Amino acid sequence: MSDEEKLAKVRTRLDSLDLNLSGEQLDFIIHPITEACYLKACPGSGKTEVVGIKAAFEIAGWDESFNGLAVLSFTKNAAKEIGNRIKKFGGTNAIKHPHFIGTIDSWLHAYILHPFAHKSTKYNGQNRDKSYRLVDNDEKHNFLLPFQTILSKQPFKDIWVNEYYFETTDPITIQSQSRNIDLTNVSSDLVSELKENKRKFLKSGLATYADAEFLCYYLLNPENSFGVK
Repeated sequence: MSDEEKLAKVRTRLDSLDLNLSGEQLDFIIHPITEACYLKACPGSGKTEVVGIKAAFEIAGWDESFNGLAVLSFTKNAAKEIGNRIKKFGGTNAIKHPHFIGTIDSWLHAYILHPFAHKSTKYNGQNRDKSYRLVDNDEKHNFLLPFQTILSKQPFKDIWVNEYYFETTDPITIQSQSRNIDLTNVSSDLVSELKENKRKFLKSGLATYADAEFLCYYLLNPENSFGVK
């Protein structure tokens, strides 16, 4: 389909919705999705509307049954707004499988973390379910006790496994996500123990949101490797 035919198709649909877009906005809509394109405009200029129309336009001509288009945003509200725009232009089916409209985190969790993280962590799952249970940083429940690391016995102080995470460095390091814990000058033995307890934590099917990002990063980068021995 030529650019002229694409524009005619878009304009026909826009006329039925009583929408009037500029030439630059139309250029963005018909721009090939195989080529990078950056949309920049001031607040209130209709960026969300144009992104929704662009997605609906691409989905309208989609001929793949299992490969879909992912439209990702940083917030749930933005994802909802884009989804509404797509439905308005392309109908309800435009936001159904195999396409995905949502936040970056929800896409990573649904398409990367839950289906594939167990392959790296060796999590065996429960009743054939190998999806992860996400734990908040400030949770202090009994099921987390097996993964605690004793920092000092006099006076007693421990580190909860959800108070730190693996950093995506080479080699892998650990990073505190608690104001009360400083891991910058700890012994190598303690670092080894912290890493081992974190690996056990991940192998049990538990992860913090930072852990989830770490696992997704390594799964999406074939040059990296991470596993629980």
